[in-house]
Amino acid sequence: MKKLLLIVFALTSLSAFGLSLNLGINSNTGSIGIKDGFSLKNDTDYDGAVLGVQAEITQGFILGEIGAGVSFEPGYKTKGSNNKVNQMPMYLLGRINLFPVGVKPYIVGKFGKVSYSGDTTMDDGNYYAIGAGVTLIGMLQVEGNYSIREGKIGSTEFLSQIVSLSLSYNLF
Repeated sequence: MKKLLLIVFALTSLSAFGLSLNLGINSNTGSIGIKDGFSLKNDTDYDGAVLGVQAEITQGFILGEIGAGVSFEPGYKTKGSNNKVNQMPMYLLGRINLFPVGVKPYIVGKFGKVSYSGDTTMDDGNYYAIGAGVTLIGMLQVEGNYSIREGKIGSTEFLSQIVSLSLSYNLF
């Protein structure tokens, strides 16, 4: 019981500082290929969409928000392969509200690291994303973004280009 009270106190304390916690789901699709600058050569599409879960904690300001987030996206596989790769981007984010009245559209930028696991020996790499979204009734966020995820196997560098659509709920 003491632990439960401590958790409730911690969550309400975070709320008092204006922090927001958003939990959500995302759908991701894209391709992977050998890195050639910020483009791909010999690219292969991922086989279908991958569903993931995400959590973001942000601090609101007048013109936007800054914060951090993590997403877990299991089961990427390329066409013609049975190898499944899990991707976990961990990032810092910045949102700029376009006009913060009622329905709140925004643009977002994210930067961090992506970790790979599963049937791969790919080393972790950088994560970059840019997108746009809208906050509805102060609780629901719908966001689309385009991300570039780097990775390396031996001396060969790879890039994943992923398009994501997410739906998240603001817990506080």
